[in-house]
Amino acid sequence: MLVLTRRQNEAILLEDRGRRVRIVITEVKAGDRLLTQGKVRIAIDAPPEVLVWREELEEQFQYTPKALRKEPHDGKGKSSSV
Repeated sequence: MLVLTRRQNEAILLEDRGRRVRIVITEVKAGDRLLTQGKVRIAIDAPPEVLVWREELEEQFQYTPKALRKEPHDGKGKSSSV
């Protein structure tokens, strides 16, 4: 399980088999009061093949899903091409 802290207007990206989901924090409230400086903690329980990352990392480092994936191994410690 991955736990991330996010603020208002920050996002989390999920990707599985080329399909992408973007989750954006739109409001942070305590009861009826809107908190402009608040944070939320989000727990994501996803299988290992689902990529999960903070959106600003993709923007800052220009990550692509291919850059985040590890190359497949042949079971002998060597990378194999697909």
